[in-house]
Amino acid sequence: MKDEEVIINPLFFLSRICMPAMAATQKNGVNRRATVLRDPQRKLKGEKTMKRIEKLGLLAVLIAFSMLLVAGTAFSEKPAPTAYPKVNIKNSTPYSVQGKVSYNSGLCKDDNYGMGPWKEWTANSRGACLVKQITASISTPQGAKAAKAYTSSGTSYSQFVIVQTKENPLEFQVIRRN
Repeated sequence: MKDEEVIINPLFFLSRICMPAMAATQKNGVNRRATVLRDPQRKLKGEKTMKRIEKLGLLAVLIAFSMLLVAGTAFSEKPAPTAYPKVNIKNSTPYSVQGKVSYNSGLCKDDNYGMGPWKEWTANSRGACLVKQITASISTPQGAKAAKAYTSSGTSYSQFVIVQTKENPLEFQVIRRN
């Protein structure tokens, strides 16, 4: 058999490795393990052999499963997405802004950001992390003002904007951008 056939058909590999190991436990239709256990002198040797065969069978199943996963992704027409788009926040105010992007998983590191008036900020990376919250603190002549945060149970959306929602008193909000 060619190597390509082994990769494409993991069951071929399973049948060549696992099945002979299982067949080795039988002889003339009689379960050898039962025969070995009845013979006290061969009991220890038979148990070691059975453990090796069981380990080999389990290993073959694991290898076949991993090959199936690799084959499924290697020959798919459309590659699976590996990451969400990087978070981008636009400051549409005449003030400097700083804040935090919080992600939905403890495995994802939150991002702190800062930018001047009318500027944009883009995260360095994002991976498979969903956005949970985006906060913003705006530096105004009257002092720092906390914007109403963008909050979600977890979104893959990546484009946001900080907007001024009220003139007097100054109020701001982080919203999704189209």
